[in-house]
Amino acid sequence: MSFKRRVLSALGKDELLEVGRALELEVTTRMTVDELRDTLAASKRAKLATIVSESLSRETLQEICRACGLDDGGRAKATLVERIRAAGDKGPAYKVEPQADTSPAADGTATLGSLTGLGSAPPEPKGKGKSKKAKGPERRRAGVPESEAFVSGSLKAALRQFSLAAAGGYRGRDAAVSFTTHLLECFGWKDGRPETATIPHTLRIAEGGQLVDREVALWWRERRALLDVVPHDVTMDFAWKDLLRACLQSDPPPQYVVLTNQRDVQLYDLARDREAPRLSIHLEDLPKYSEAFPFFTTDWQPGQTPRIVNVEKVSAEVADLVAKLYRSVLAQHPTRERDVIRFTLQCITAMFAEDIGLLPRNYFTSLLYDGARHKNVDTRLHELFVQMNTKDLPSPRVVPYFNGGLFTDVVSLSLGSEQVVALTKAAEANWTYVDPHIFGSVFQGIMDDAERHASGAHYTAHDDIMRVVGPTIVEPWRKR
Repeated sequence: MSFKRRVLSALGKDELLEVGRALELEVTTRMTVDELRDTLAASKRAKLATIVSESLSRETLQEICRACGLDDGGRAKATLVERIRAAGDKGPAYKVEPQADTSPAADGTATLGSLTGLGSAPPEPKGKGKSKKAKGPERRRAGVPESEAFVSGSLKAALRQFSLAAAGGYRGRDAAVSFTTHLLECFGWKDGRPETATIPHTLRIAEGGQLVDREVALWWRERRALLDVVPHDVTMDFAWKDLLRACLQSDPPPQYVVLTNQRDVQLYDLARDREAPRLSIHLEDLPKYSEAFPFFTTDWQPGQTPRIVNVEKVSAEVADLVAKLYRSVLAQHPTRERDVIRFTLQCITAMFAEDIGLLPRNYFTSLLYDGARHKNVDTRLHELFVQMNTKDLPSPRVVPYFNGGLFTDVVSLSLGSEQVVALTKAAEANWTYVDPHIFGSVFQGIMDDAERHASGAHYTAHDDIMRVVGPTIVEPWRKR
């Protein structure tokens, strides 16, 4: 049975009729459930993204997960929808093979903020020759068959697929090992088992006046990195106190410790702080913080440290990144200044829209992940901006119409790998409550020093203004 058929098998008659009518198919109430399913299964218009949406009830979405062999955990309908859609994408597993493309845009490890003017040119498409592989036993990833998981190519895309598949938690005696190996596959390790790492590993520690064995999911002595996976219902604070005692008795002790209960992920740097984590995130945010785990990558170098950019809100660092992106793209297209400005504003609008609900949650960010994986970010951006400028699109519409004229002229610009990484990191930030001064920083950063000097353009923050206006105007007026 195809994946689409399994999804349809979980829908009742009323839901099948609603989908069919929305697609303007010839469906009637006189048709049986099986006839409705056959009609939708045969229709090319009935795409998975059309059938599976948040208009379905949470119970129906969970039933679809069970019918497709997926974990049905999670309260948010958006999480269930994305999990089903991700599993329905045909292709090999979500792991990133070591020989796969390792350009910065593909693996998400390019240095942020290192744009130096001209970005690297987009890679030439590879040949389309196909090679047949012998079929072996089908492997599964948290209920997702390999044949139905994400195509490899991008670390962030692979981590997104992993976090969706693992959202309900791995079960069984080998849950910690399965979680660990599948996570490391995302970072490019074949079968998720680096030769120099021990999975699992037993620590011999003193407890209660006697020596006992304490098992952890991974010990990577060469990199002084440790990973432990605790049960889904264990409190992280309690788990860390227990794990810390074991870490301090290890010889040598680890520096980087990753602790997870498969809902939350915490990263500790024992060289800095034994009590507070350097990073504490939900599992679903793992793709946004992939740079925080360099010790898991295949090209790790001694001395390489986690790179953590706060994406909970748009910071001055993110604003500076957008400005650098603009200047880098302009250097690449010096005769298209107006187009570069429009393109930058279109991207900022899309980032803002996905965080306030005008676009589906993480829609723009996911587009960049998949574009890096397929090496066609510029094409995907062009298609998105065209949809945002189109009033009449077939129902059900995913991308709404944006009036106001910003998207009237859709700009197509080729982006280099570092530019894609910078745009992706900016998109990962939460633009919901962006402060007005952030936009001021962006627009000021777009101008070079000569332009600002010539026009006298300089953004002044509210606090700086009040330092002058307060004592000279406001306070004297209040004393009158």
